[in-house]
Amino acid sequence: MSGFSKCIINGIKEGLISEDQGRRLYDNFSEVRDFYQYKKGLTKPDAEKRSAREVYDAMKIEEAEKLRYTLQMRAKMNEIEFDFKNFRNENGEVDYANAYRAYLAQDNWSYKPNIENQTRIEANKAHSLMEKMMDQMRYGWGGLQSRKQKANKKLMVRELMGERTGNVNAQELAETWKKVAEHLRVRANSYGMKIKSRQDWGLPQMHDTLAVRSTPKDTWIDFILPKLDVDKMVDESTGLPFTDKSLRKALEQVYDNIATEGMATFKPGVNRMGKALHNRRLDHRFLAFKSADDWMAYQTRFGDADPYKTMLDHINSMSRDIATIKILGPNPDAIHTWAKSMIRKQAAIDAANEAKGLFKRKKTIVKDSSFKGKPKVFRTEQDRANAILENTDNLLAYHKGHLNRPVDGFFGNTFAGLRQILTSAQLGGAAIMTLTDQHWMRHTAKFNGLKSHRANMNSLKFLSEGMKKDKKLSRLAIKLGLGAEMWSAVSAVQQRYLMDIDAPMFSKRISDAILRGSGLSHSTQSNKWAFGMMALGELAEEVKTPFKKLNPDLQKQLSKYGINQKEWDIIRKTKLYDAGIDDPSMAGKGATFLRPDDIHARADLDEATREYLTTRLMTWLANETNFAVPTASAKGRITLSGNSKPGTLKGEIVNSGLMYKNFAITLGMT
Repeated sequence: MSGFSKCIINGIKEGLISEDQGRRLYDNFSEVRDFYQYKKGLTKPDAEKRSAREVYDAMKIEEAEKLRYTLQMRAKMNEIEFDFKNFRNENGEVDYANAYRAYLAQDNWSYKPNIENQTRIEANKAHSLMEKMMDQMRYGWGGLQSRKQKANKKLMVRELMGERTGNVNAQELAETWKKVAEHLRVRANSYGMKIKSRQDWGLPQMHDTLAVRSTPKDTWIDFILPKLDVDKMVDESTGLPFTDKSLRKALEQVYDNIATEGMATFKPGVNRMGKALHNRRLDHRFLAFKSADDWMAYQTRFGDADPYKTMLDHINSMSRDIATIKILGPNPDAIHTWAKSMIRKQAAIDAANEAKGLFKRKKTIVKDSSFKGKPKVFRTEQDRANAILENTDNLLAYHKGHLNRPVDGFFGNTFAGLRQILTSAQLGGAAIMTLTDQHWMRHTAKFNGLKSHRANMNSLKFLSEGMKKDKKLSRLAIKLGLGAEMWSAVSAVQQRYLMDIDAPMFSKRISDAILRGSGLSHSTQSNKWAFGMMALGELAEEVKTPFKKLNPDLQKQLSKYGINQKEWDIIRKTKLYDAGIDDPSMAGKGATFLRPDDIHARADLDEATREYLTTRLMTWLANETNFAVPTASAKGRITLSGNSKPGTLKGEIVNSGLMYKNFAITLGMT
């Protein structure tokens, strides 16, 4: 028995480590020892010495990661507890339940960042880094792409997989994607994830759960194994290349996690949704394919053969995860459980005081029009809190994507496709509805102390640009961080009205063609870009103005989002972005903007200050854009649909019954 093995045994006997920890250490030690002895040709004593040192070093790194995780979780708990005590609802009352719900969705009485808007902000930043790629690859009418686009995508995949094509454009596209992917990895790690850097990493794998689930495990492993470049893959438990035994075991775990959507690691009574989010992305990233053909063969059978869509799906899923851990910490499920217990505790205290006449909340009195005499029905503080907590459960499940996955794929896709077809048939003339956006933009601008006519003028410019091939204004809007929904999804405008864009591709193509042809898609995107560009342009004009001399309405709005005199004095020292730098045709035309990304890039500010100011400014912009161009919201959908899922009788009845009503609900809520 080696000295390290004895140390493990003694550690268990002395209670320094648990039996599970000891077993895991021994397994890692044995695997690393075998690697150096049989793969590298070291003698057994030398292999044992080297493996003991590496496993011990890995253990120290793991302990450091645990400490970082603990500190991040404690900091997030302190932040939420502070907000619970200081949040005030529309009646000016302390309201723990609504304070927490404001972390999950936009709330008219909370101006802190939330998962819903932060997801959009993260995706918009990724889009800004690849605006030239998106201009080349964006979908045409009906989600179609030209032969040239398809050829460029294949060449780009080969460049990403290390195959030199000699095509300069393909090389530039590949480098652009690597920059975007690395940005997302760094952002995720800054909030607690542990995604390792890999220079040879090219493209993610977006697995089709139903396709994997319907394939036997051994068949899936036998299909993917010959296509993997094992030498490029690293065993996360040891930090070394895989052995044949450990690789097959790892692939079995990957299969289980894909087939069960992460529930393979679920332990009843321990964790609610399997592995903590800060660890969850480790499962698939280590897969490395030998060639572009191997990657495309796997994606064709078990994922999506379109590499551009795979990239956009990766951006969306990473943006959602980054937003979730930024708002709720590295283990959102644990924070969610803790926050709910805090709310229930306070609700019980308030209910007890309520019974004694020492506490009264206005919202616990509900009018009942069917009751004659005294039209009031009383509910306790606990009833009210429990109703909101049920809503937060559903909101978190929605952000994780659990409420979008069909339970019965055939049933869910059939009805989703039908809704898409009905939308194309019934909303063909809905572009006329976007005329009201001009009204909303004017009022939102005036409410924020901005020049109300500028957003309307910008909107007309974007609309006229839609008839031209050169999309310089559109590219500028994306570069400013204003997003590119219509360039990054087929039938994306449906999300404004339905929040139901997961449907068979043929029905999405039909819907997309009709809605684009009617002008609805372009008008919606134009109005969002127009308002955002107006807001950032006017802030650029005000950078020489002290905070107290700004328009009083603008002062009031910025203050709500945590930007006061001190913060404004820092922000207004940021170098303005001149659109003429990237587009010579705009040089000298005064096209300057206060771009949040430039605040984040300042070397004279510490990381915390940069992140705070950028996030607060982008939250202001995202929230106010939602007022200017009303769009169906998560809160609106969840309030009426609850936890109903596609592919169930209840879910399809609810989703079909709510067609076209999400938009009206959102207007009512805002």
